[in-house]
Amino acid sequence: GVGIAENALNSVKQSEIYPNPASGNAKLAIGLKDNSKVEINIMNLVGDVVKSTSTQAEAGENNIDIDLSGLSRGIYLVNVKIGNANVSKKLIVE
Repeated sequence: GVGIAENALNSVKQSEIYPNPASGNAKLAIGLKDNSKVEINIMNLVGDVVKSTSTQAEAGENNIDIDLSGLSRGIYLVNVKIGNANVSKKLIVE
């Protein structure tokens, strides 16, 4: 139904990555209406996926660890995806 897709889209839109700038690791704060699989892909500005992780997250507030080890300093795009809903957020790695 429309409800689930809409909830997923709102969740990814309102999610936040902190700290930003980050080094070593960061967290994704995301609030979910339902238990959902959250996929996180970190891309460089060329569009190459440099890290990816997926987590089975629970309804409510989640803080998902994002491992940034091995990434060089710079600007990355973090794509947060639940089902067909996804949004990209800018993350600076120091």
